[in-house]
Amino acid sequence: MPPLPDPDFSRFGHGISLLGGWLPLTIEILAIAALITAAGWRDRRWRTVWLPIGLVLGIGAALGARTYMNSEGLASDPAPLRLWLWTAVFAFSIAVLLLGFRGARWWRRLVSLVAVPLTALAVLVVVNEWVGYYPTWQRAWGDITSGPMPDQTELTAIGALRNTHQDTGKLVPVDIPSTVSGFKHRREYVYLPPTWFTGSVPPKLPAILMITGEFGNPTNWIRTGNAITTVDDYAHRHGGAAPVLVFADSSGSFNNDTECVNGPRGNAADHLVKDVRPYAISQFDVSSDPADWGVVGWSMGGTCAIDLTVMHPELFTTFDDIGGDRGPNSGTKQQTIKRLYPGFFVECCPLGCVDKRKCLSCKE
Repeated sequence: MPPLPDPDFSRFGHGISLLGGWLPLTIEILAIAALITAAGWRDRRWRTVWLPIGLVLGIGAALGARTYMNSEGLASDPAPLRLWLWTAVFAFSIAVLLLGFRGARWWRRLVSLVAVPLTALAVLVVVNEWVGYYPTWQRAWGDITSGPMPDQTELTAIGALRNTHQDTGKLVPVDIPSTVSGFKHRREYVYLPPTWFTGSVPPKLPAILMITGEFGNPTNWIRTGNAITTVDDYAHRHGGAAPVLVFADSSGSFNNDTECVNGPRGNAADHLVKDVRPYAISQFDVSSDPADWGVVGWSMGGTCAIDLTVMHPELFTTFDDIGGDRGPNSGTKQQTIKRLYPGFFVECCPLGCVDKRKCLSCKE
């Protein structure tokens, strides 16, 4: 997933920054101090044999992680050098623990055990600084602990709010049936603006399908993207009117890069088009007019926004791509085809194409 666009983090509320300042620096200093203490100078064999082996293992792990990320197409922008340096440090800390645990004193063993999670935390800090995922510690803690989200209301409670004037919209957790797609997904969410509640029946509001990136889930828009506060502010400036936001799950799990297509990683396209959109129309009476539907996504979700709108003009007419690619990307072109569309393309035989329509390239 590429770095998110640079937002105005002053809008995210006050808190201890995870994108700079004293906390990330303190974590890195503690990690290095713990690792140096754990490694120590010890005896000659430790210095001349085991420490060099540990360093080689650390560097090898970092190079392997870098190669894997590049081969899998996990990010369209290159990761910073600091990420691979800290990956090497983390792997080295594991090597120090395993290679030096037996002959170490009790206090050094204890420090070795502490160094591993500290260096792992340092890696996560660098990743977070790269992608801008959690601007503050408070945001990260709220996501980790699954604390309450702003404006959240259960689906069974919204009926009692009919014919009322709400100061803010309501965020409704929904379990959308995958009747058509069979796609296994996590809980999804729908934001209903204040104007949705004012009449005896819901107005035919426009809707926006919100798709997050790989390594994410639908709550990322809400917890880290500040989407609810942003749309509530918009509604407040427009007399309570705003589009319905549908926070959909296009991955099903943390690292399932579907690129919103139907394939071995799940029928993600069918879920979004044939499960989610009809559900929003039937359950919340939003407009079914394609002119009233848009798709917004970041990273992989941005790619999905383009593809869904281009492939389904009868359903969507507007998209916003934040940091996505121009097409499905799961590595190189050949890797993407094999991983997302297996069986559709076949290799050319030495004497020519088996089927020119299905070949990646052919030489007569």
